Amino acid sequence: MRSLLVLITILTLLFSSIGYGQATVYMTADDFGKEDAEIYKETILLKKSLALTSEDGSAKVFNLKKDKIWGYRNNFGEDYRIKKSGSALRIIEYGEICIYSNLDEPASTLNPSIDSRWENSPNALSKTHSFSIGATGKIIKFSNGRFLKALKGNAA
Repeated sequence: MRSLLVLITILTLLFSSIGYGQATVYMTADDFGKEDAEIYKETILLKKSLALTSEDGSAKVFNLKKDKIWGYRNNFGEDYRIKKSGSALRIIEYGEICIYSNLDEPASTLNPSIDSRWENSPNALSKTHSFSIGATGKIIKFSNGRFLKALKGNAA
């Protein structure tokens, strides 16, 4: 029992000493991926607010309704876009068409979806995804029909 306790303590110290990436906030879609963004130690998404902790321990809290934040990166390097409701969707693909996931872990070959269509198309979009046309476009829950409708008037 004592050796198990020692092992847990060593693992805890090992994992707590591993450095994580730096967190940041994206005020606009154009800030996404820029190196000159303000850097924070940690981000925490709360109901209707985003709390950011600096290296010196000071905290800054943004009201998501009032401050109009586009998104943020947490200290694990995962990027999120803020919805109007104050919730966040993980950014899977950023570009002319942005893809978002409401799952903590998006489906991949290492983390397959339990969707029965996964074997035929491991990277297929499903009802757990949303998309937007452009980085500032409206976030739309994915379905084949909605996607085609959104692209209908967009020649590009």
